[in-house]
Amino acid sequence: MNLESTSKSFNLPSIKKGMYMCWNIVTQCCNDVRVVLKDECKTYVDETKPVSSSGNLNKLSIGDAFVQGNNLTIEFSSTKSNSFDRSVSNSDITDAENNVIGHVTDICIEDNGGSIDFNDVYANIVAWNNQG
Repeated sequence: MNLESTSKSFNLPSIKKGMYMCWNIVTQCCNDVRVVLKDECKTYVDETKPVSSSGNLNKLSIGDAFVQGNNLTIEFSSTKSNSFDRSVSNSDITDAENNVIGHVTDICIEDNGGSIDFNDVYANIVAWNNQG
């Protein structure tokens, strides 16, 4: 049993102060998991799913906000998981003239390395230079 929290933090440098951000964070792990999305000015998400015997899909957080500060990060932690492996995908959103107008980050987490399917926690964070 892991008595200390295992955690993995990711910087999201392409999502900058003033951008309009949306997120969708879900989990289907049986272990507990906490997800925190924040910068130095605001915490946008701080959600925890407790240990359960079911691997059913659970929505942790869906929302939107203007990014208030610099150095946006997302952290995953658990008291039961021994490790967090990850698969990260980043892409730009471009307009018709190929100007970058936003950014997408997808993070897929595998906790404990049992079935290596990277579907224990999934976070999708999208941000645009402008809203509307």
